[in-house]
Amino acid sequence: MPDAELARIYAALETASTGGVDPQRLAQETATLRSAEGGGAVALPFSEPYGSIRLVAAPVRPSEDTLRCVLDAREAVLKCLASSGAVFQTPVHQLHLTVWHFGRPGDSRPADAAVIDAERAALASLLADFQPFVLTIDRLQLSDSGVLILLYQTHDGAPLMLREKLRAAFPESPVKQTVILHSSLARLLQVPGVEELAAARHACRSATEVLHGRSIRIASVYHVVERSLPIDGELVELPLGE
Repeated sequence: MPDAELARIYAALETASTGGVDPQRLAQETATLRSAEGGGAVALPFSEPYGSIRLVAAPVRPSEDTLRCVLDAREAVLKCLASSGAVFQTPVHQLHLTVWHFGRPGDSRPADAAVIDAERAALASLLADFQPFVLTIDRLQLSDSGVLILLYQTHDGAPLMLREKLRAAFPESPVKQTVILHSSLARLLQVPGVEELAAARHACRSATEVLHGRSIRIASVYHVVERSLPIDGELVELPLGE
């Protein structure tokens, strides 16, 4: 069965998004993004010292057919927003599911090489007893913070249990953690107009009809020392169940 709490949260996010994009939330999401030539955007390094922003992120590697559908959906939504200014698009090789934060912007945790190595070793040990799991796509949504997100469901609770294990193993981690299961596909840098937003939300609903229920297997995670969005920095891939 799908996770009931995630279903409730996603319904609430859907309702919140009907009110449009919140300028304050958009500014928070794009604090390290800047417009670039050609209508795109680039990510600037975090202001925190390198090593302070660390996380566990699972690489999202859909089947070729599912990836094509996801990219087509992103293109369709962004086409509706073409006159809304620059957009930052997550490169395919950086698509990921954020699992856990050891240190995050606004709540960083400075660490030297010894601390990072110990953290990585402890994570690898924990993952050895945790088997690969499957996510299913729930919906595509443009959030009220201007982020185009792919939301996932779990039918066995595995990713949520992994977060519980990480909380127990790393109690010094930030209290604020990601609750939903999602991948960020794109980030708007400006608030879109009412008509553009309506068209984009319609495109999201149409894409959801195609994407809903498609499965993605998660067989590994990265330990990331993040320099800038999205998971740009030092990545060490760790398998699940080995």
